[in-house]
Amino acid sequence: VTLDRSQEVLGGTIPPGSYCQLVVQDDGMGMSPEMVRMAFEPFFTTKGSGGTGLGLATVLAITTSVGGGIVVQSVPKAGSTFTILLPTARRASRDN
Repeated sequence: VTLDRSQEVLGGTIPPGSYCQLVVQDDGMGMSPEMVRMAFEPFFTTKGSGGTGLGLATVLAITTSVGGGIVVQSVPKAGSTFTILLPTARRASRDN
């Protein structure tokens, strides 16, 4: 996708440009705005002793380290949509 203007993402904004977009969607329990904010914190889990809470924190760290971002849309009892935007790489010119 090409962003014509800056896009708000978790924790900030990303600049206009060309991005690879990955959308992951479910029709599960959904999350409140408070839960969305906590979901990306290391060791936060809703799975009790069965989860480590590192998955989303790791995805966010990797995504932001390369200049990308994540947009989360979630409605309690209606599911969630995670949109991951990763900047595309440009090929080096053979003339260089």
